[in-house]
Amino acid sequence: MTKRLTLFVLLLLLTGLACQAPVRLAATETPSPIPVTTEAAGELESRLATAAAELETTGQVTVTFTENQITSYIVQQLAATQETRLSDPQVTLQDGLIEVTGKVSVSLIKANARIVLEPYVDQGDLRMAIREAKFGSIPIPDATLEELTATLNQNLSEFTSINGRKFRLEVITITDGTMTLSGKLD
Repeated sequence: MTKRLTLFVLLLLLTGLACQAPVRLAATETPSPIPVTTEAAGELESRLATAAAELETTGQVTVTFTENQITSYIVQQLAATQETRLSDPQVTLQDGLIEVTGKVSVSLIKANARIVLEPYVDQGDLRMAIREAKFGSIPIPDATLEELTATLNQNLSEFTSINGRKFRLEVITITDGTMTLSGKLD
């Protein structure tokens, strides 16, 4: 149960990574870097465990994460991965959007990268629209963004079942550096 919920939230946080989208991202600088700490990553893991227990007990859950927790968790997960193309990730949460920036390596090419995701709920399922992506100074064409969005949403569909029950996301709110997810089991 906890692993399924962890995978679900991690997929949300790493949507671009899950479908290899960072390979196609773009450059921007985060105005002030989000601090990365093992404590913040641990807080995210603790919140996931608490949310999983709550979901199992009550069938409903609301959980909130901060930019610091998400960024720290992603850095921690990337450190455990042998093959990663993304380094120095930063996750910004503002105005209903998730912005992921970092440095991406593709073969011998290294560049700053940026992807802007707009999450939304569609009939109880988490969906993402990729609003913008750049690799270096090169914007990714709209047709490619549409293809990446379709692949991403197909991948998200695989993480909607928890212990044989359908998880229905009801609300996702992103504002002022926080993301709150609320949902229930059918």
